[in-house]
Amino acid sequence: MDIPVVALSVNRYLSNEQQYQIGKALAELREQDILIIGSGGTVHNLRVVNWYKEGIDEWAESFDNWLQSKLEAWDLDALFHYRELAPYAGEAVPTNEHFIPLLLAMGAGDRDRQANLLHRSYQFGNLSLSCWQFN
Repeated sequence: MDIPVVALSVNRYLSNEQQYQIGKALAELREQDILIIGSGGTVHNLRVVNWYKEGIDEWAESFDNWLQSKLEAWDLDALFHYRELAPYAGEAVPTNEHFIPLLLAMGAGDRDRQANLLHRSYQFGNLSLSCWQFN
């Protein structure tokens, strides 16, 4: 089976709302049975990972829990302003290029507005590995 893949670049200088709107523009592809995948990291700060830690840093889990509540509620205003509203946003997302794919994928799921957490784990104390499905 051949599965076509198209890679998209992200523009980290657009607003979070603009990122979401790009995702909404891609939603039409879903009607053509094209899978939209956003790959990034919700907590992605390589400067503070602890390569030997097995537990989870409280600040990383706190940010992810806030994010989960806003995604499940489809609270766009809070998500667009996560830098100001989310606990530990500066530590969790020091630069946005790994966070943008979440907004793009979420925008592609705007029609049904349903967020499902499929997987979450952590490595090195605070590197979050989450998998979200947007229906």
